[in-house]
Amino acid sequence: VGKEAVAESKRGFEAGAVGLKLHTGLQVFKITDEIFFPLIELAQAKLPLARLLLHDLRQPFPTALLQRFERIVSAYTFHHFDLPDKIVLIEQIMNDLLTPDGRLVIADISFPNHRALDAIRLEAGDQWEDEAYWIAAEALPALKEIGLLVDYAQISNCAGIYVVSRRCNHFRP
Repeated sequence: VGKEAVAESKRGFEAGAVGLKLHTGLQVFKITDEIFFPLIELAQAKLPLARLLLHDLRQPFPTALLQRFERIVSAYTFHHFDLPDKIVLIEQIMNDLLTPDGRLVIADISFPNHRALDAIRLEAGDQWEDEAYWIAAEALPALKEIGLLVDYAQISNCAGIYVVSRRCNHFRP
């Protein structure tokens, strides 16, 4: 059985707990920031098999992560980065952390296009938080431009799932 990792960030430990319930036996790395540091002990008690660490994704990956995984799942992390930084980070994950056939699954705040984002922004009014939300119409071509395959599903009016993998050059009859 290959290695898998669930990488969660920013939104607390509940999503990681769901991942553990669905996929027992996985290696789980919870990557978070200092805001959630006090929750690490609580999460470790609830998820004793998880390996939890504090890491800034703008920095090189820590040695604890320098291994190859078949899957990495990220939830509500990438919208904190602008598109060029998203692309660089995804490329680093694909090159440094995934097996050749590995997949990066990203669930995040995402809109099919700017018009859809503007409609939700208008609806949210003063509640709107301006971040570098995914715009699929821009992200998909940018990821394909660096040689990655991407399957995308818009799962709500403001959320999408990106499944990123490498182009396969293997001939399979």
